Amino acid sequence: MPETTLQLLKSLTVRPAHVVSPMRDILAWNDAETWLLFDFSDLPAEHRNFAWFVFCDPRAPLLLTDWEKVARSNVHRLRHAVAADPLNARGRRLVAELTAQSSRFATIWEEHDVRGPAAGSHGFLHPQAGRIDLDYTAHVIPGVHMLELVVLTADEGALTHTALKQAASER
Repeated sequence: MPETTLQLLKSLTVRPAHVVSPMRDILAWNDAETWLLFDFSDLPAEHRNFAWFVFCDPRAPLLLTDWEKVARSNVHRLRHAVAADPLNARGRRLVAELTAQSSRFATIWEEHDVRGPAAGSHGFLHPQAGRIDLDYTAHVIPGVHMLELVVLTADEGALTHTALKQAASER
C-alpha cells in the first residue's frame, strides 16, 4: 500500500476511513474509524474482514442500523472480487467459512448479485453518541491491485459531523 495512502488515512481525523482489499480484508484504518466501530487490531488477522465482521461478529447488528443493506453490499462486493479472481485461495476460503457460519450469508451469496466500488450511506449506533448517519465513497487506489480507500463523511453543519469533531478533539 502506498505510504501516501496511509498518510491520507491518518490525516482524516474527523472522517472515519479504512483501506480494504477486493476480498473485503481491512488493511488499514484511522482513529475516527476506531471510534465509530472498534479497534480492528483487536480481531485476529484472519478475521479483519468486513464480510466476516458483518456476518460473524455479534457486534455488527448492534452497531449497524442498516445491517441487511451492509450485509448485502459486502456479499455483492465479495462476489465481484471472487468472479474477477476465481483462483484466489483467500476468496475461496472466506466464502466457504462464511457459508458454513452464516445461513444469511449463504442465502445472499446464492442470489449471485455482483457489484463493484460504490457510494451511499450507512447508519451506525454508537454507544456514546447514539445514531450516526454517514455517507461513504469507495475510492480505488491508483497503482495498487484494486485496493480501496473508503471514506465516511457527514455534512459540516450536521449533528453527526459535530459528534465526529468532538470525538477527534478528545483523542
